[in-house]
Amino acid sequence: MRGGARRDEHADVAVGPIPPKKQPEMRRIKDVVPGGVAAFPETLMRLFRGENNGKLVLKVADA
Repeated sequence: MRGGARRDEHADVAVGPIPPKKQPEMRRIKDVVPGGVAAFPETLMRLFRGENNGKLVLKVADA
């Protein structure tokens, strides 16, 4: 064959899809505020003031 590589020269190369790079795990942050329904107004204002870290959760009852 002229001007190119022979097929048997590349027989050891793996054929198939390339696996994706391992992505770092994302940390999920929950900002849990106790106090039930009575704490709702202040908790809502914390959300609008940007005082929360991650998801802002109002704990109403024990699960």
